[in-house]
Amino acid sequence: QFKEEHGNQAMVPDGTLRHWLYCQKRDYQRMIARKSSRMTPLKILRFAALGVQIEKTKYVTYSWKERQQQLKDYRTKHGHLNIPVSHELLGNWIGNQRWGYTQFMEGKDKCSGINDSRIKILNDMGFQWNVKKRTGPMDKTKFKSWSERFQDLLEF
Repeated sequence: QFKEEHGNQAMVPDGTLRHWLYCQKRDYQRMIARKSSRMTPLKILRFAALGVQIEKTKYVTYSWKERQQQLKDYRTKHGHLNIPVSHELLGNWIGNQRWGYTQFMEGKDKCSGINDSRIKILNDMGFQWNVKKRTGPMDKTKFKSWSERFQDLLEF
């Protein structure tokens, strides 16, 4: 359906489904690099039959200033910066900022892009460096098998 309307299934808007598809592309890259992977030739054929190109991933990159503006826009719209990891635009980036912050504070990594100035900017915006960890058992009913996720993709 999405491919018919937009011509590109690589831009799946649903956060959970998009994350699953990203993981499939990552597994494909790991398989090509002869690393541990859950990708199989059958899965590749099933994606190809749908017209989903898992071998080519086109990444859009944003400058740090653009990400800062996206954070401001998110806060304006939602009233907070408690952004879920599944968020299509900011989920991975905020995770990287938190990881970079930890590395920076421990003096381990100077390549993460985090520095005192950026830490101040994010602090002033109300960015949360530490997120609460799950305290109870994980709800396994929310997890779907590969076949169930593929069916979601078909129905999409």
